[in-house]
Amino acid sequence: MFVDGCARGPTPVAIANLPLGTHFVRIARDGYAVENRRIFITAGQPTESLEVTLERLGAASSDGSITRIPTPRTPATIGTVMGTLDVESRPAGAKVFIDGRLVGTTPVAMVEVASGEHAIRLEHEGYQRWASTIRVVSGGRSRVTASLEQ
Repeated sequence: MFVDGCARGPTPVAIANLPLGTHFVRIARDGYAVENRRIFITAGQPTESLEVTLERLGAASSDGSITRIPTPRTPATIGTVMGTLDVESRPAGAKVFIDGRLVGTTPVAMVEVASGEHAIRLEHEGYQRWASTIRVVSGGRSRVTASLEQ
């Protein structure tokens, strides 16, 4: 994927700190038709998400045209702003799961967490599981402190 002519890696991808204004996105993959999009980053809407369906290129027909074959959607997230998340527990040493993925044990300070809502779960042997939903703020620092019960 390319933003303003610069390669940004394969999709799905989250790109932080795009300056305000118009940006040109190009999604290309061998064997697929290229998709070009224009996005606008404003102070009122500092993030933009794209979901793009790339079409597979088929064999050339007798008239020289190329047949396009629809394919599953390829998600790409542009301009998603990240935040920081700190997680503590009493007692310390609990396993921390964000959106079902193990990310460490408490205390843990995570950087580059996508802004928005996330499911968080803490597990510690001998204690009841603790779960909640958290909101990570763009460019901000969020903190979760959990007291685990036996």
